[in-house]
Amino acid sequence: MIDNTNLPDQRNQTNLPSERLDDYKAFYHWLNAKPDSEVKIYSSDKRISLADIKELNHKLLEKLDMHEIVSNQTSVDLNLSNNRVLSFGSFEQFETSDFHFSAYTKSLNIIWDFYVQLPGYKLPQRHTLKLRFGSHVRPAELLQMVMAGDDDIELEQTMANAVCKIDFINPRLSSELFAIVTEWHEALAKNFYEKKNHRFIKRHQAKIEQLMVVLFLIAGVFLLSGLYHLLGETLSISKVSTLEFDNLFFMFFMSAVFMYVFYISGKFWSDRTDKIIRRIQAFNIFEITRGDSNSINETKEKNRKNNKRLGIEFFIALSVNLIAFFIWKGIEIFIN
Repeated sequence: MIDNTNLPDQRNQTNLPSERLDDYKAFYHWLNAKPDSEVKIYSSDKRISLADIKELNHKLLEKLDMHEIVSNQTSVDLNLSNNRVLSFGSFEQFETSDFHFSAYTKSLNIIWDFYVQLPGYKLPQRHTLKLRFGSHVRPAELLQMVMAGDDDIELEQTMANAVCKIDFINPRLSSELFAIVTEWHEALAKNFYEKKNHRFIKRHQAKIEQLMVVLFLIAGVFLLSGLYHLLGETLSISKVSTLEFDNLFFMFFMSAVFMYVFYISGKFWSDRTDKIIRRIQAFNIFEITRGDSNSINETKEKNRKNNKRLGIEFFIALSVNLIAFFIWKGIEIFIN
């Protein structure tokens, strides 16, 4: 018979001290707790330079220094025009890197990942601030997102010029960080077109295209009026009531065909104008790489040429209108 008096109680071995159990619960909650998230969308088009990014990082670190930060890491991703992505594991690597290359920046993603020791929590709690600037989603990608059933909020974030998202445990800290980002973003320079007339053209693009059609229709009216005067004088017709039904029907039919031809011509000229206006682009919002500076200079030159071409297109349409007007008046003078 075995004496169990000297053996330890196995049931008591599974019982942890209360302090260790509390630590385990806190650690389990730390691993499994899902933080809250908040997203702010900035729709205004702003210019962003390397100095601006450094300034934002400095402002955020100043705010974090007011809290008990256990660890802090910042990562930066640059999406470039040559299908390359530069990833930096720290902000120091990013700001000391050499950006003297030809590719321009398409989008910028910055993530501040830090752990904060908060009152009421035994373990540090993770917070992340994600900031994205950059190019809009391509039409094919947008169609894919719509077909996939993505909600309106996600689509709006994708189409925005800038999006800031914070995953947080402490809502007060989240509000303070959002306030810093918002104030910094509002202070950025607006991404203007090179000239004020470019903004005017973009804003009134549809009206300009309609004007082209109207100019050609007016030219058709001038020529049609002159043609009627000439036919009336040739056929010695002074009143419409003296025309036979067949001749009247023929005149209305030819008038419709005549005006339709001028409408098609105006629509063709309007489409040409639309293509030119679409080529007028705002500057690249980034001023980080050498390619960004080159892209701005290239955009200036392209906009200058397109602005000149647009002026020529409008001059031709107006000239057609004036020529038709003078032909009409010339016929009247000749008849009189």
